[in-house]
Amino acid sequence: MPTLNRSHRASRQISPADLTPEDIVVAFVIERFRQLPRESFGDIVSLIKTLTSPDTPIEDQHEIFETIREILFPELVGEVHIGRAGSIEETQDKLHKRADHIGKTIKRKREEKNLTQAELGQRAGLPQSHICRLEAGMHSPSLRTLEKIASALSVTIGDLDPSN
Repeated sequence: MPTLNRSHRASRQISPADLTPEDIVVAFVIERFRQLPRESFGDIVSLIKTLTSPDTPIEDQHEIFETIREILFPELVGEVHIGRAGSIEETQDKLHKRADHIGKTIKRKREEKNLTQAELGQRAGLPQSHICRLEAGMHSPSLRTLEKIASALSVTIGDLDPSN
């Protein structure tokens, strides 16, 4: 397969055969960034700055990667049973409802324990900003994140997410 000279892309029509898997992934991620709400884009920029800081502990780096993934690809996080007939809009609606429900539940349980977001984050080993985004329903937490939060709150995962 001939390789495509990247400097000539703007000047000629390209076909799918011209694209490498890396080209497709980069185009997909760029499109995701383009579709992000401004506040989510700002969150990712902030997370990347934290990630690249020499002061960021190794154990926090995994959580930062997970947070970035959850913001960029919320449909890949958590379990939503939508069936085969669900449209993209229906799927997104169910994901938003799940994220909102879990976020409100985390906040209610945290407040019942008289914890701040920072204190819950510290107990769970998660950045406070991640707790804030989850409570705001901005994205749906991964199972690992739910496990950490449930443990920090001394509740079960099912208490936070009835679908688990």
